[in-house]
Amino acid sequence: MMFDNIIGQKNTIQTLRTELDEGILPPAILFFGPSLTGKLSTALELARVLTCEKSTAKWGCSCHSCALNRLLLHPDLLLLGYRDFSVEIAASAQAFQQTKSSASKFLFIRSVRKLLKRFDPLLWDVNNNKIKNNKSSLQEIEDFMDILSEQKDFTDHFPGERLKSIVLLCQKISGDFKTKNIPIDHIRKAVYWAHISTSEANKIIIIENADKMLDSSRNSLLKVLEEPPNNVYIILLTSRKGAIIKTILSRLRPYHFVERTKEDTQVILNKIFKNDNKEVLTLNEYFLTWENCNPVLIKSLALKYIELVLSDNVQEPDIIEEMSELFDSGSVKTSFHSFTKELTHIFSKVLHKMHFEHVGFDQIEKWAYLLRNTLNDYELYNLNPKNILESLYYKMKAVI
Repeated sequence: MMFDNIIGQKNTIQTLRTELDEGILPPAILFFGPSLTGKLSTALELARVLTCEKSTAKWGCSCHSCALNRLLLHPDLLLLGYRDFSVEIAASAQAFQQTKSSASKFLFIRSVRKLLKRFDPLLWDVNNNKIKNNKSSLQEIEDFMDILSEQKDFTDHFPGERLKSIVLLCQKISGDFKTKNIPIDHIRKAVYWAHISTSEANKIIIIENADKMLDSSRNSLLKVLEEPPNNVYIILLTSRKGAIIKTILSRLRPYHFVERTKEDTQVILNKIFKNDNKEVLTLNEYFLTWENCNPVLIKSLALKYIELVLSDNVQEPDIIEEMSELFDSGSVKTSFHSFTKELTHIFSKVLHKMHFEHVGFDQIEKWAYLLRNTLNDYELYNLNPKNILESLYYKMKAVI
């Protein structure tokens, strides 16, 4: 059955299946919800279903189109929007090294191709300096992916060292192309591509982190959303629905992705990433361990931070100094974002009366607003994380 590869999100998946069966799937779609909830995996599976040459579109469909889509090689799929795949690639490489199975090989190939898809020649100017400087690395990765796809048995020989070098190349490329926004040129090229009619086949444009578009990119996208070409589907993904402007939101049908259950998360950790560490409870915690971040420390600091905000203490909070340990333990940016994500998680628990029952909805709403502004300031101005969290502390305390 279609979407059999998606773990969790049963309500959303059922809605998509019904709309596909009844032929009422809209051409402009928004997948929104927390990170690591399967939005991209579902968008890629939807792209496979929409381009399948058979009516059933089962996950194991043998048609040529589905074979290309499973390996993320289909020419009628464009993938836009920056995301750092370094950790996912490293984790899937380890799972592949551990098991040497066809399933783990497939996982690794897909994780790398998610990165490579961002360098589709349709999206880039051939004279772009970054493309020129990384051309040989991109080709080397592509060549290895082709060899890996064809090799079926790893019993006698496993390309361990080669695998490590490819992971390092992916990390380098991911770092070189790190960007805060989706370039206007990419949106324009995608829109132009959408209007070129080469066949009756469906075309799919997936835009990840769609909230990170500048006004020029939004305006360009808005034009194609107002009058989508025939047989073109545009799927936007975001973990910040509120950051997408209303004129764009009004032209999208939203599909909500919720946090996965503990049971579904364990299935992913155990069966896909071959993780048997019982202390790791979420995908976020698992990926944090790959970036030398301590998820237990992050949780305890976030909880203490809120407790101090709510306390009668008006002195300089010790928690700010304790942040040094957090920021020294791994990537500063990763630690900062993980800390703020944990604050958001606590806000959610407060709303469900799982923590701090005396905190009201209005207060949480104000805190969430302050936190969003803090994240925007950090991204835009690259401020010192300790200073920005200290400022947030006093602002949150002021609205009690």
